[in-house]
Amino acid sequence: MVQRIAAVVTQCIDCFGKIVRAPTTLAPSSPTFGKDMADQQTRFNVWAGNIGAHRTGLSSLDYRLRDSSQIEDQVLSLLKDLIELMQDAHNILMGNEVPWDKINAGDDEDFDGRDTELNQISVDIADVGLTHEGGDAETIASSLPEYLKDVARGGQPLPINAIGDEGSDSGCSQTSYATSLAGLDQC
Repeated sequence: MVQRIAAVVTQCIDCFGKIVRAPTTLAPSSPTFGKDMADQQTRFNVWAGNIGAHRTGLSSLDYRLRDSSQIEDQVLSLLKDLIELMQDAHNILMGNEVPWDKINAGDDEDFDGRDTELNQISVDIADVGLTHEGGDAETIASSLPEYLKDVARGGQPLPINAIGDEGSDSGCSQTSYATSLAGLDQC
């Protein structure tokens, strides 16, 4: 049976809920972990809502990717990675797993205590999809036009006239007939 994106997104939402609802006293070595996870939960919910990842039917991401099996597989893989990370974090929070920073703390002379497994999981959850197995060629950011990548890296946005019209053969803006007529008060 083919796994649907909406079902995996629901699992992700459940995992985020478990982590966010966990008592903050369970992560004393990572005081910002709960806040970081709440931020990531909000970002995930916005993403899912914007593209219909949690929906079924004609407005769903599953439906829109029906002819793009590679992209659908990539989305499912990223979501499963996210679930695995959140399950690891939940197991650590609930005491079912001992984090590597607790195991190695006594054995490692160079261990400075600032980097905990929960902090690393938090960073990994934020980075899911940015540095996935496929590398930069597989990321969403790699498909952005160059002028948007500069803004994403903290550069200043380019003025409108500096942005080329990549979608037009003539280089001019293409408007519809209805828009042109409305400007001439002929409607």
